Amino acid sequence: ERRVEDTSGVEAFVRNFAKTYYSWSNNKDSVAQRTDALTGYLTEDLQRLTADTVKSDVAVSSSVQDIQIWSVEQNGSENDFAVVFTVTQTISDGKKKDTASSVYKTAVHKDDNGDMVITQAPTITGKPAKSAYTPT
Repeated sequence: ERRVEDTSGVEAFVRNFAKTYYSWSNNKDSVAQRTDALTGYLTEDLQRLTADTVKSDVAVSSSVQDIQIWSVEQNGSENDFAVVFTVTQTISDGKKKDTASSVYKTAVHKDDNGDMVITQAPTITGKPAKSAYTPT
């Protein structure tokens, strides 16, 4: 029997995570605050693995402009979800600013009580494209 799952909580969790994960200023305090904030989203193993993704002496700043969720699908068990999302961010290097948009896939585990955790670091994936489908 097919069951409809409300994934709005998973979507909100991933949006909040992505805003934290892809935002930082080029100073030690901002990077430390980002690292601390990520403990509320990532498993302990992922915290260790991603600890050096943004170093305290980073030369650029990043701010998230938009996050778009493309899909939320059950992944294995009914408590695990694969989420595909786009992050549009502005990357500043002093006076130079660039906008970048990338599509990522991550995995979320949702406990029976509704608590969630990211179980897979975001990885680049392809952006959904226009289907070649034509109705008959």
